[in-house]
Amino acid sequence: MGAALAAALLPTPALALVDTQTITNVTASTASVSITAGLLDGALPAADWTDSAVLLVSAWHGTVAVSLFNLTGSWAKTAGGHTLTVATSGTYTGTLSQAYYVVTVTADTGTNVSASVTGSETATITGQAKSSALAVGTKGVTITFDTGVTYASGDAFTIHAGNLPAAAMKLHTASGTLTRLSGGVSASFQNDGTTVTGGTPTVVGTAVQFITCPGGIGLSDSFHVVPGMEITYDQNNVWAGSYVAQVSYTMSTGP
Repeated sequence: MGAALAAALLPTPALALVDTQTITNVTASTASVSITAGLLDGALPAADWTDSAVLLVSAWHGTVAVSLFNLTGSWAKTAGGHTLTVATSGTYTGTLSQAYYVVTVTADTGTNVSASVTGSETATITGQAKSSALAVGTKGVTITFDTGVTYASGDAFTIHAGNLPAAAMKLHTASGTLTRLSGGVSASFQNDGTTVTGGTPTVVGTAVQFITCPGGIGLSDSFHVVPGMEITYDQNNVWAGSYVAQVSYTMSTGP
């Protein structure tokens, strides 16, 4: 009878079903790399990872997924006397890491503008209304001319853009940090050196497991997690500047 009572009081795996897993205090939804060399060690956004339970905290793991690291710059005047009030562009979606576009005005009626497009793509803008963003080529780049300005033939504007290769990012344990905030068990990074393949410039790719915790007896395990990353690229085919990727984390029960 005493043994049966003792067994009934022991934590059982069934109690793990009431686990509550949360990722909070995420410092950012993006990761940025500033191009200065051919290999960069850095960190993904920090967050607090917590698994709460009644008596038995389940084993859990975490994953990360990223979009492509994208640079879509601003339009800059490179010829002529007129400027653009709106210098932003639509997101560049092409495969080049060092793309550029030059838009040169050929005619302006006051309401409609025509221009040539050179650089990474060749195209024309023919008699388009200046009331909205106009497509520059086929890779997402746009330009917005001022409606109250009559541009002169020869006015020219240039933009830099690019996406790092999908395989540019790998997990890098050495540049990350993992700090236990509460609980009696330890979590650890895993899959050091594994490629986290980027999706598109605006959508994350396939998630990769990067952290694991064995669980154990207790009410809660919580960790402040800063995942490490390593970025590789061809330094002869990138712009100096910040390439930015969307970042997504998930936390799930299981080793």
